[in-house]
Amino acid sequence: MKSLFMKRLKAETMQAHLLIEKTINIKKQLQTIQSYIKLLEKFYGFYYPINSILNTNISYSINKNFSNQEKNIEWLTQDLIFFDKSKKEIFLLPLCTNLPLLNSKNSILGCLYVLEGSHLGGTIISKLLKNLLNILPSSGGRYFYNYGNQLSARWQEYAEYLTMNALNTSDQEEIINAANLTFKKFQSWFD
Repeated sequence: MKSLFMKRLKAETMQAHLLIEKTINIKKQLQTIQSYIKLLEKFYGFYYPINSILNTNISYSINKNFSNQEKNIEWLTQDLIFFDKSKKEIFLLPLCTNLPLLNSKNSILGCLYVLEGSHLGGTIISKLLKNLLNILPSSGGRYFYNYGNQLSARWQEYAEYLTMNALNTSDQEEIINAANLTFKKFQSWFD
């Protein structure tokens, strides 16, 4: 069952969420293998620096199961290597420098709402990859497949963790603002 805070968070970030979906335009990105590779590169360029920031902010006592987004980097790297990108080419990909400020536990929780939530969309994208480009998790689609059958349980665990930490109105406002800012920074990276 969704908490009141999770319902509020979803409602108050909906506009930013829809804007990033419109900006990325997944179906357009999945028209060719080349456009899909560019999409993977853009995701890598955002996740790599975000993960670095999250890993340096360990003093905020965030559950490592969520704050370490290393799996995203591993999955994106696997997919890019499948499409013949060398580790050197991946290392040299442009990285986003216009990132959200993650200077508190709540700002990190808001950012993680976006990162963890993006896995939910990966379920739909994984199906599109299979149908449009015949790409499976084992053939360049690992990132969007992400947690597979464990995704629902993982999202539920994160939602409960987030709700437990959104103790008062001030915490909730900061989490919502950070989630919206993360959506905005992610969207501007794709613009």
